[in-house]
Amino acid sequence: MPTDTIWRMNEATRAFLVALDISGFSNDVDLDQLQNHRGNFFNAVSETRLFPEASINRIVKVHFLGDELRLAFRAEIRAREIRNFIDDVFAGLEQINRRVREPFRTRIKGVVFEGVVTWRDFLGCPYLNGNLPIQAQIWMSFLDPDRVAINEAFRLCLQDDGIATHELRAFDCPGGKGYFLH
Repeated sequence: MPTDTIWRMNEATRAFLVALDISGFSNDVDLDQLQNHRGNFFNAVSETRLFPEASINRIVKVHFLGDELRLAFRAEIRAREIRNFIDDVFAGLEQINRRVREPFRTRIKGVVFEGVVTWRDFLGCPYLNGNLPIQAQIWMSFLDPDRVAINEAFRLCLQDDGIATHELRAFDCPGGKGYFLH
């Protein structure tokens, strides 16, 4: 594998940032329910077509913060693959949730941005840094469960991949115009 496809610590890298957050916690008094949500969520992500391959090829960095999973895929990945990844995660959760009563189903929301992120380390704890992760957290605070928003840069990448975006509903959010992907 060419060395320019490997993430380097403290180096700004063009990437697709996918930030997904568990939302709508259940009313279950069982303290293990949050753990169930996390397990369901992680299973849905790990069963996608993209994640295992991206992990093996070291073109994704993963940062879990609270109940927010941030994945930065280097820009060698096509926007179409990121779109398929989002669809796969939602389809996986739908399949998992079929076995769970309505109030206890795992629901997520998220954002997909194209831009620059930096893989950093703080006291031995690696994390994704830059404006995109901060903006992702802000945008997600405005999203309802089962929603995924994208930035203008990712919308243009979708168009470059031949995916029509004219039907995506636009909305204004702090830091820029967004579109609902899901």
